Amino acid sequence: MMNKTLGIIAVFLMLTGSSACKKEDTTPVKKELPPRTLQELINKYHAKHPELPGITATIISQNLKISTAAAGYADVLNKTPLTSQHKIGVASNTKMLTSVIILQLMEEGKLNLSDKISVHLSNSWVDSLNIQNGILLGSAIRIIDLLKHTSGIYDYIDANFITSTTFFPNREFDIDDLIRYSIYSGASEFAPGAPGMYSYCSTNYILLGLIIEKITSKSYLQVLHERILSPAQMNNSYLLSYEREKPSLAHGYNGFYDIYNDNLSWVWATGGLASHAFDMARFMSNLMNGMFFRNPLTLQLMLTFTSESVAEYDYQYGLGILKFKFGNGFNPIGHMGSLHGYTSACLYLPEQNSYMFVGITTGGAHTFLFDILGQMYQLQTVRSLPKPKIPRLGGKLHHMFR
Repeated sequence: MMNKTLGIIAVFLMLTGSSACKKEDTTPVKKELPPRTLQELINKYHAKHPELPGITATIISQNLKISTAAAGYADVLNKTPLTSQHKIGVASNTKMLTSVIILQLMEEGKLNLSDKISVHLSNSWVDSLNIQNGILLGSAIRIIDLLKHTSGIYDYIDANFITSTTFFPNREFDIDDLIRYSIYSGASEFAPGAPGMYSYCSTNYILLGLIIEKITSKSYLQVLHERILSPAQMNNSYLLSYEREKPSLAHGYNGFYDIYNDNLSWVWATGGLASHAFDMARFMSNLMNGMFFRNPLTLQLMLTFTSESVAEYDYQYGLGILKFKFGNGFNPIGHMGSLHGYTSACLYLPEQNSYMFVGITTGGAHTFLFDILGQMYQLQTVRSLPKPKIPRLGGKLHHMFR
C-alpha cells in the first residue's frame, strides 16, 4: 500500500511540477532590435510578408548618402531576384513630372495657368468635359483646375474601365478614347473651379499631356525625355507602352496575374512612367533643389498647397504634388500611385531634408506601403520615436492611388 501511495505522489509531481524543486527560468526575453540599414529593413519586412512579390527602395539622406535596397522577386515564375536596378511602374507619381513640364511652359510664356483649356485644345469634346444641369461648362476649365483637381471632370479610371483593361489587356488606347470615356461614363462632379471643391481625377493629367503636345508640337514622350529625364540623368526611366524596350522591368502582379505584357497606354501622362528607386529619389531631389525651373518662385507656386486638408482626406494638394499629414513629425511632400501591378511613393522629408522612394511589385498594396514608409522614416530619426499614424487599407488616402 505504501509503495502504491509513493507511486501516485511521484506521478503527480511529474505532471504538475514541484515548486520546491522547479527552477524558475530567469532568461530575459530577447527583444528584436530595430533595423540598422535600409537593406536590413527591407529584408525583414519581406520575410514577414512573403505574399509581396518584391520591394525596392532608396533613401538619399541629408548628407547625400545614398542607400538602396531590394528584396523578393522581379519575376516570380522564374525566381529572378529583384535588385535595385529593376524598374517598376510608378503610376501617379508621373503626375509630378507632367506638372513640372506645364510649369516650365508657363515660365517660357507659352501658357498661363489661368488659360481656359479651349485656348489650347480645339477638340470637339472640350465643351462636354463638364456638364452641370444640362449646361456645357468644359470651356470654362482652366489649366490650373487640371493641375489642382478642381475641374470637376469625371475620372475615366473607374471600376468599369479597370475591368475592361483586365479583360482586354492588349488593347492599345487612343488618347481621345480616354477623354470620351470620361465624358460618357459618368456625371461631372461640380462646376469648374467651384470654391472649396476638389475631386482627384486622372483625366485632368491626360488633358495636360494633350496641351503639352499641342504647345510644343512634339509627342509627350519626346518632351518628357528632353525636359525631365535627360537633364536629370534619369537614364533608367521610360514611358510604359510607348517605348518598345522593357530594360530590367520587374514583373507586376495583380493577385496571381502577371501584367508584364499588358498594354498600359491608357495611363500615359497621368501614370505611365517606369523607373527605378534611385532615379525617382533623384528626381525628387532635383525638383526640391530647383533644377527644373528658371525662377525659384515657380517651385514655390508648385508647392502652394490648399490651406486645409482636402475635404475629408489626409493630405493637401498643390500643383501636381501633395503634402501628407502622417503625424509624429512625418509630413512628407510628394506623390503616391498604384497600377494593376505596382504600388509606390516618392517623397521629400522637409524635417530630415531627405528623399525616399519605395515600390512594391503588386497593385493595391497600400497597407504595406504605409508600413514601409513609416519604418523608413524611423530609420532616419530617433529609434524610440513612436510609429507614425499612417492610414490603413481603405483609409482616406485610397483615392489618389491611381
